[in-house]
Amino acid sequence: MEVGGSPTWSEPNGPPSPDLTSHAELPEKLRPKNIFEIPVWMGEPDRFCGLVVEWNNEPVHVLPFQKGYMIFGRDPAVSNTFVGHPSVSRQHAAIVWSREDRLAYLIDLESENGTYIDDIQIPLNEPVKLLPGHRISFASCFRRYVFIDQYDRVVKELRKSRPTVRVRHILVKHAESGRPSSWRGETITRTRDEARAQIQSYRRQILEKQEDFGRIASEVSDCTSAKRGGDLGPIFPGQNKAAFEEIAFRLNVGEVSEPVETLSGFHIILREG
Repeated sequence: MEVGGSPTWSEPNGPPSPDLTSHAELPEKLRPKNIFEIPVWMGEPDRFCGLVVEWNNEPVHVLPFQKGYMIFGRDPAVSNTFVGHPSVSRQHAAIVWSREDRLAYLIDLESENGTYIDDIQIPLNEPVKLLPGHRISFASCFRRYVFIDQYDRVVKELRKSRPTVRVRHILVKHAESGRPSSWRGETITRTRDEARAQIQSYRRQILEKQEDFGRIASEVSDCTSAKRGGDLGPIFPGQNKAAFEEIAFRLNVGEVSEPVETLSGFHIILREG
């Protein structure tokens, strides 16, 4: 559903009062700002998922996640899923489906009073992965939105039916990465071009036998797997980002990939088994 279209009402009390919806007559400079911009990594869900709306810990109804995103707020002019509580911002938060790893992410859209997963506030403007059973809440609104996903069932089926490969990788993030920070506690400021140049340099050093893959991963990788020399262990289709898996499963044992770009940044991958 496009922003500004007919809202999907998530509150049993129905649509908001007219003062929240009648923006068409306002001068343009007084109309509410549209904060949400569709991320380049957005796609449409490839399986059923959605939200169970709870009131006093009792399920009220289910909101299916049918498009690539849901925008939550108290103003249907800039959101498509209405949350009718005065503490909720006009455009409060969004859930976005990633086509790269086929998972949903919750983003707080600079709300005034916060967005929460299991009563823990999430950072502003930073995609946070949603897992089955996560309870989402907005500001002081008493409703809870429980995320449901067939991911667990899909993963179990894939483990039974698909082969696995064992890989290591090195990740170099940049300022435009989905989460531009490192497990080392650093905020990433390097540009996308600088990150690409770094990962190409590491690959060249490895191929020229100047450096060991695991040692470089331990020293520079922005993934927590750096603690294991970049070792991700056995992986199977559907577990990681699609662009990453596509390359990992094509590699021969002992082969190092060309740089691979995902939402996280730039990777090089070594297949070990």
